[in-house]
This record gives sequence, C-alpha cells and structure tokens, in this order.
Amino acid sequence: MRNALKRALIETNLAARAYVASQRLVQPARGRCVMLFPNEMYTGSSGDLRACAIARELRRLGWRTVVVPPWLNAVSRERVVRSERPSVIFLHQSRHPLNRPALYPGIPCVFDADDADILLNPRPAEECCGGSAAVIAGNHFLAEMFRPYNSEVTVIWTGSYLDRSPQAEPNCRRKPVLTWAQADPQDYPLEAGLVRDVVLQLARHTRFQLHIYGARDSERMHSFLAPMGDAGIDIRTFPPLRYVPFVRSLEQAAIGLQPVCFENPFSRGKSFGKVLGYLAAGVAVVASHAVDHPLFFRHGHNGMLARNLAEWVECCRFLLGNPDARGRLVENAYADFRRRLTTRRAAELVNTVLLQAAGSGVPTPTK
Repeated sequence: MRNALKRALIETNLAARAYVASQRLVQPARGRCVMLFPNEMYTGSSGDLRACAIARELRRLGWRTVVVPPWLNAVSRERVVRSERPSVIFLHQSRHPLNRPALYPGIPCVFDADDADILLNPRPAEECCGGSAAVIAGNHFLAEMFRPYNSEVTVIWTGSYLDRSPQAEPNCRRKPVLTWAQADPQDYPLEAGLVRDVVLQLARHTRFQLHIYGARDSERMHSFLAPMGDAGIDIRTFPPLRYVPFVRSLEQAAIGLQPVCFENPFSRGKSFGKVLGYLAAGVAVVASHAVDHPLFFRHGHNGMLARNLAEWVECCRFLLGNPDARGRLVENAYADFRRRLTTRRAAELVNTVLLQAAGSGVPTPTK
C-alpha cells in the first residue's frame, strides 16, 4: 500500500511537471515572466477564476505566464523557479503550505486572496501579506484586514470568462423560478435560514418554483428543505455541478439570491463568486446590502439590495410580479458585468499590480 501511494505521488508530480513544461510550447522563450501558484485549479474555483484564467489574459498583455499546479512538490517548484526565473510570483490564497513568499527569496511576490481565511487561521495570511511586495484583496473588508501587514493593497473583484448563451431565454419570458446557487448551502446555516424565511414569507403572496443547488443527502439539508416542502413550495434540487453546466442551468431562473450574514465572519470575505454565474446567465440578482454589493449594484437599476427580511421579500415579490422591469434590470446588470466583472478587466488591474511589484524588489514588511 505504501509503495502504491509513493508511486501515485511520483506520477502526479511528473504530470504536474509536464503541465508546466507544456506552457513553454505556446509562449515565447523569453520576456517578462509571472509564475502563478493557484490554491486549486478545478473549473469555476477561485483558483481557476483568479489565477488560471488571469494567466491566459496576462499573455495578451505581454507576460509570459507559468501556472504551477498545487500538487507540484517543493523540490520541483524550486527547480521550476530556477529554470523560469520569473520577474514576479503570484500566490493565490494562503491555504497551500508552499504559497509563502519566504520560500522564494529574491523574487517579489504578489499575494491574492478572496476569502476571509485570515479570520480563521491568521498566521499564514499574515505571513503572505507581510512578505509580499503587494497584496490583492477580493473585497474592501479583506483589504482592511490586510493593510496592517502590507500598505500596498489593491481591491480587485473576481471576474468570469463566461458569456451569455445565445440560446438563453430572455429573463422577462422566464417562468417564476427563484434560486439560491450556493455550492455548499449546509456550510452556511445563517444564510440558509435567511433564504428559508424569505421563501416562506414570499410563498404567502405569490407562487413560484425554488431551485436549490449543492443538495446533498445530509441531516442539515433535510432540515433546511423540510419547512419549505411542508408549506407546499415546489422545490427542485441540483447536486454539485461543474462550472459551465452549473451556469447554463441557471438560465432557467428568473431571480437569484445572494445573501451575506455578517454574524458569520467568514461571509465578510465574500464578493461576487456566485453572482458571476447569475449575471452570465441573465438572472436578476437580489443581494444583501453588505460587503461590496452596493459598490456594484444600484438598487432597482441593475439589481436589488435588501437590508432585512421585509426588504428581501418585497424585492423578490416585485421582480416576480413585474417581468418587464425584471428584464430591463437584467440587461443593465449584464452591461455592467461586461464592463466591470470579466476576467479580462480583472487581468488588466492585476497587470498594473504585477508591473509595480516586479520593479519594487523584495519588500520590508510593515509589521
């Protein structure tokens, strides 16, 4: 068993090295280089959207990019760094033990994070911030958390490379479908409680179908769904889906819910992860008046913002009852999405940070 595990690890590492080497075949051998270390790489993940997809756009901006799979071991990473001689290293998230600036002496690093890991496990995030030439935060709350450890902090929202499907039904003609597209709803009990209360009160005024994603066979999922089912609400559940099928399935929905509850500290790191799916699929968004939502959504113009349960219910009731107004809201939101929340736009902002960091040398931590 031990030999089989060792052999599997060796094969995995060889595959990762081959992946790194293959990137040389489609890029110039020389030129300004950024090496990116994503925390994860599966499609639609934070690492995919904030590192892998960004790398593809950075090539358009003149960078030679090398994406290093998270399963590449420390020895191979060191070998790749020596071979590629990057101008700057991009570290995505602090969860990976090898995503530490101290492991890459003499090379300026940019640390990127879009989750509030610093609240749950402060030391790694503090090390990443303090040892980096610059920091990129997914929202303004995270930026304020990072600034005591590094004064060079830039907020860059997550973008998406998906576009609207030509086959998607216009929102104004969609059936009254309400959805909460949280990948792991059972891990967000406060938000799940808010969604349940909104749905139960809304059902007193209007009829609709509810779509719930990330449904798993668990006691918490059953307890979440049971009160709504008992109230006679038509519920359709979806298992975890891959990113593109997930977004395409959202094209059935008229309204998407984006709740954020500050009683859950980890939620304060959230920005537009699931919102990106809604926007690309032409879904009208009702979001908490929290985190960076008010900096993108203008209430009644490109989305709806709610501060309390009554406002949540009223926003949903209005949108369900006014399909033409809902359609106009979705078109405004899509225009703003194309202007502010695409991978290309995020990469342009990342490009500026990387250029500054590459010329700054090795930083002196502020704390």
